[in-house]
Amino acid sequence: HVFPTGYPWQLNWLRQALLSHSETAGSLLSWYIHPGTLPLGAGFFLKSGLTAKLFASYDVQSAHYTVFKTYPDLLQLYKDKGYCLSIYGASSDVLSPWNDMTTIRIVDIPPDIEFGDLGDLPEPAGIAAYYIVVASLFALMLSSLAGVMRACCGTQAKATSAYEPLAPP
Repeated sequence: HVFPTGYPWQLNWLRQALLSHSETAGSLLSWYIHPGTLPLGAGFFLKSGLTAKLFASYDVQSAHYTVFKTYPDLLQLYKDKGYCLSIYGASSDVLSPWNDMTTIRIVDIPPDIEFGDLGDLPEPAGIAAYYIVVASLFALMLSSLAGVMRACCGTQAKATSAYEPLAPP
């Protein structure tokens, strides 16, 4: 059995839930990437491996076929690392270029209907947006740290100056 989630923060919870039942303890956990639904884009999450590092390990990397079209080399790296690959979102004809790469193919039936729920949306700004967010957070952290240091050092100086002996007249 394969249990999927599209939300990386649910991976750990889902893993624990599966392990707590003997019927599902040996099941696989899948995280799927649907284009247009991740804040920094599919490419960022695939390149960084952040999901497995921050949330939990998983067994199957699933992705909409448009993600396979855009990032075939990154998905191949996941396969090379031992992940099972799953593709979805189109007819068997559309998915056929990835038959050798994927283990699981979820085919839309009838073939003239494609799962399009956001699949055609462009990726967000991508990696540039990530750098902007990280730089902004870093600047905010430095600013906060500087404020704390000023407050600490300023309070320290006032406290010690109150106890300094008076200069002779």
